[in-house]
Amino acid sequence: MTWSAVAGAWEWRPDVLAALCIVSLVYVRGWVILRRRGFPKVASGVRLAASLAGWGIVGAALLSPLDLLQRRLLSAHMVQHELLMVAGPPLILAGRPVPVAFWGLPADVRTWAGRAGRPRGPARGAFDLLTAPLPAWLVSTGILWTWHVPAVYNAVESNGMLHNAQHLCFLVAGLLFWWPVIGAPPRTRSLSLPALSAYLLAGMTQRSLLGALITLSRRVLYPHYAAVRGIGAAAALDDQHVAGAVMWFGSGIVLLAITLGAIWRAPAPRLPAEIFSDEAPGAAGAPAVEPAPAAAEVRPAGPAAGSG
Repeated sequence: MTWSAVAGAWEWRPDVLAALCIVSLVYVRGWVILRRRGFPKVASGVRLAASLAGWGIVGAALLSPLDLLQRRLLSAHMVQHELLMVAGPPLILAGRPVPVAFWGLPADVRTWAGRAGRPRGPARGAFDLLTAPLPAWLVSTGILWTWHVPAVYNAVESNGMLHNAQHLCFLVAGLLFWWPVIGAPPRTRSLSLPALSAYLLAGMTQRSLLGALITLSRRVLYPHYAAVRGIGAAAALDDQHVAGAVMWFGSGIVLLAITLGAIWRAPAPRLPAEIFSDEAPGAAGAPAVEPAPAAAEVRPAGPAAGSG
């Protein structure tokens, strides 16, 4: 396999392309509606760029030559996982996907989503629980470590459906881990600086520990790669050390940088209350707004003229 062949080996999977197109189009539609209704700070150009960049990173992880290389090299597979868990999710969440995408849904679906996400409802309760710092850390850490158990990891390499499930779990784990950090709506509580620093440090520590275990192992943990034609056990072990270092130092550097950046971060602007109200804003000439999934409350959405 030549590098030129790898470079041209983009795999345009219809399922991945369809999913990326749907989430991006729904987000962009909601962004346009909010801009037209007078909420440029909520639907800013920076948030749009962050969201599209985040989904672009997810697409690159799943469609680029990395997906071909990961079948032969654990290090490539590890880079793919870091893109899904560390690089893409914070950008997606920086775009405030829930309130913006909510407005991009068709009116009937928007009404159902508003009812399903009502305050004190089971769906909202589950969301608030999972995005609280301790559950988010525990679930995301559990997902990461479980999929790297050698028996589980080796089973993934021989089962396409299981491999897809692994990637989906890593993306969900990344979103869960980063949600308390970004504080994206409808989450209403933001972490204090000490709590945020401790949370990020805990995330960096567990990832670095797993990376160290993979790097310092003296045996091949994942026999699939030793069995790849032209690789062999010695080369597979060297590649395993590189893969562990990617997790040990790569994600650690990212999380450390964000931890340090959090010390000097400016407070995030709160969403205007009008965006979550059934009534028109009090300012003269301001556009009326449908109910949206609020940070503090979600109400059933009525039909909106010209936006369904």
